[in-house]
Amino acid sequence: MEFVLLPLAIVLLFYFILLKPMLDQQKKHRGNIAKLEIGDEVLTTGGFFAIVLDIETQEQGPPVIILEVAPGVELEGTPSAISEVNPRGRPEPDDDADEGSGDSDASGRGGTGDQNERVEAKLRGGTDARARIEAAE
Repeated sequence: MEFVLLPLAIVLLFYFILLKPMLDQQKKHRGNIAKLEIGDEVLTTGGFFAIVLDIETQEQGPPVIILEVAPGVELEGTPSAISEVNPRGRPEPDDDADEGSGDSDASGRGGTGDQNERVEAKLRGGTDARARIEAAE
């Protein structure tokens, strides 16, 4: 009897300690990618923060996601290249980040907010977003 219980206990421990958390994480990642929208801030698997500029679906293969990692620097990637999604570049509601620094943009990171302004201009449908931002300054 103990020869049956010991392997069963090992299998159950393996499932609850290793397999279940990994499956839950994959499910959450698939859900985040499914809700991905233009303008969302993402963290790539390479460690870069980027803004989603476009999502192109293809007949075959995974969708292509166009990311802006810096002003004028656009990358193409697949959903597997995205590690985390932060909708619209805003901090998540349950985030306990310090909000009193005063020198951060809407994404919660330090900066001037120019990247957010460019994305908002592109979302409004402008073809020359940079010219509109420069004219506003």
